[in-house]
Amino acid sequence: MKKLFFSVCAASLLLFSACSKDDDKDVSEMSSAEISSMIVGTWQTVQDEWIEQEGDWKDSGVDNYDEIGIKETMTFNSDKTWTLWTAYEEDDIPDEDTDTGKWRIENNALILYDDESDEEWVIEKLTKDELILSQEEREEDYYWFERWYLKR
Repeated sequence: MKKLFFSVCAASLLLFSACSKDDDKDVSEMSSAEISSMIVGTWQTVQDEWIEQEGDWKDSGVDNYDEIGIKETMTFNSDKTWTLWTAYEEDDIPDEDTDTGKWRIENNALILYDDESDEEWVIEKLTKDELILSQEEREEDYYWFERWYLKR
């Protein structure tokens, strides 16, 4: 009887573990069309981290948006336009520097652009509820890195 009980338990464990669903595909496995369809919508910035270094001087930090009282949302529209809206807890009105522009996906990177400039953001992770973007700039004596964590 014990053997039958353990066999049933073992079979149940195998059945449940085999049926686990993994919807999270690595970004490198996605087509530009898949990424574009998943990115459309409104995302809220949860946190950003950054490093800036010039010569011997270095500064870095992590900004948790709930803790510092900032609400920042980024909307990617299906017509390939985007809007970045920022509000501060004390007045909850849009920042006068609200940004807008267009977007496209190239080589699994998100390109944000307007008439004057473009920025390339590496898509580190993209699921239906989570988006992680990073950007890095290197020059002779200067280094900049930033990573954004966004959620739906």
